[in-house]
Amino acid sequence: MSILDINDLSASYGNISALRGVNLTVEEGEIVAIIGANGAGKTTLLNCISGLMRFTGTIKYQGELFTGKIRSDQIVRKGIVQIPEGRQIFSELSVLNNLKMGCYSRPSREQAQKEIAGIFRLFPRLGERKYQKGGSLSGGEQQMLAVGRALLSKPKLLLMDEPSMGLAPVVVEDIFKIIRRLNQEGITIMLIEQNAKLALKNANRAYVIETGEIQFSGSAQELAADEKIKAVYLGG
Repeated sequence: MSILDINDLSASYGNISALRGVNLTVEEGEIVAIIGANGAGKTTLLNCISGLMRFTGTIKYQGELFTGKIRSDQIVRKGIVQIPEGRQIFSELSVLNNLKMGCYSRPSREQAQKEIAGIFRLFPRLGERKYQKGGSLSGGEQQMLAVGRALLSKPKLLLMDEPSMGLAPVVVEDIFKIIRRLNQEGITIMLIEQNAKLALKNANRAYVIETGEIQFSGSAQELAADEKIKAVYLGG
């Protein structure tokens, strides 16, 4: 059963076309990777889904048609949550207060505290640093904080933009263990990742965007074995 259906999606920055006629589907329970070069339109695609960008075409989430009139905060409440490129945590706020930002829709302080405690169990390092400023954390810890904040918004579909960016290989491995765990716990994930080999290793299916258009799609295993994909995106 599909959780997200996108048909003939186009978006522009002024006179510059960023996406042209994009069609894709995300099935419930999948990890779907979006790969492509810098500037191909990957982040624009996520921003359209999140309500941060005007578009033409159709986006359906759980059968509901989204239009440009639906606000991004309403989209979050429906279960689509984006972790942006570069984490974008609040560097001057403490870890705890960063997490509280993900709880703005909770009916009570007690419920928010209970759920934040759950994040500290998932990421013990955040619990150890809960009174530190977010900006003082390492890159890996900031990514954990961004994931924790997103989880507090109760996502059904989690949009992740370059989760491995700027992280050491051993930290990247930890982050992708977390991604697989979240998926196993029932969260559908749409993943942009510059490291195409890593993305295809962890995804069920993938789409390749080139200059705003989908050029290839299929199972991650099929794309990883495709000679053109290997030559252009996987280092030969």
